[in-house]
Amino acid sequence: NGINHEQQSAQSVLRGRQSAVAIESTQQREASASVTREVQFTILPDGRMVDLIRSVRHPSNIEYLVWQDGNIGRTTHIEYDDELLVVPKMDPTVVSALRLPTMARPCPEIGELFRLLMYHIETYVDITTEHSLLVAAFILTTWFADRFSVVPYLSICGPPESGKTTLLRLLHCLCRRAIHASAITPASLYRLAAQIRPTLLIDEADFGTDRTSRDVQRLLRGGNRQGSRVLCNGRAFENFGPKVIASRIALDDAALVSRNIHIVMTPSDRDVPSLDQDAEEKLADALQPMLEMFRLLHYVRVVASQHPGFLKFPPRLRDNARALAAAMMGNEELQQRLAGALESQLHSMQF
Repeated sequence: NGINHEQQSAQSVLRGRQSAVAIESTQQREASASVTREVQFTILPDGRMVDLIRSVRHPSNIEYLVWQDGNIGRTTHIEYDDELLVVPKMDPTVVSALRLPTMARPCPEIGELFRLLMYHIETYVDITTEHSLLVAAFILTTWFADRFSVVPYLSICGPPESGKTTLLRLLHCLCRRAIHASAITPASLYRLAAQIRPTLLIDEADFGTDRTSRDVQRLLRGGNRQGSRVLCNGRAFENFGPKVIASRIALDDAALVSRNIHIVMTPSDRDVPSLDQDAEEKLADALQPMLEMFRLLHYVRVVASQHPGFLKFPPRLRDNARALAAAMMGNEELQQRLAGALESQLHSMQF
């Protein structure tokens, strides 16, 4: 009887251990399956391309557009490989300020797409064809910025009544994930860039000698090259992404100047249509879905251009030219026109 009692006790202990192991294993599987990861864009191993769009039914919400082999779907989350992919959590005020398409629609070929962008730019802003081409190239570059090691900034300089603000509003309609900010702090600059990779439109950027201005300029100098990170409170934030810097006076930081494509604007008496809020929404609703489709179709093929016409430029302008020409998809005419338009940038950089 004593032996039987000991055997029963041992079996009871063994069953208890097996039960504990089973419970722990179940908990581990459940924990693994419940791991969530915020994703702003990804290509899954099965070929699905996942990007952020704005909900049609609930414009204050962001969801996923899922594209594969020409088929498009929408979802609020994706379960894949024991992970739950969810859209980044953002303050509602940031969501409302962020420009996102609501869908992807058929887009024209590259030559026609450039003509369409330049037509709208020249409709609302009194600008030279050379500058219009540079702005259109910058717009398309923002849709593929995560494919490049270096991206150019766009500097817009001009006094009041020169159309500078209108051009900024136009860029907010057409650039990828554009956010228009009249003022920005150093912390918001790198945190927002790391979270959703937006195109930041920084207005009234007349930098002074105060500490905040110096910090913002320092972050901007490092934000055009992929891999540069900001360390803060034990975390590393990537500050990379395209940016537009609008100011009344020219930038005087030589290192920052060399990272920009420069557009100088002057007051004009030309009668141009008003780009009011209704016109902005119509323009964005028409072109954002086209530009989204252009990104989906060509994302894996876009690489920095090696056009020989850019070899005459100094290294930083050459890098900017190669990024600007990447979305031209090898179109020889557009690349030659871009090389000609960039020659005037040499004088701006030297100045």
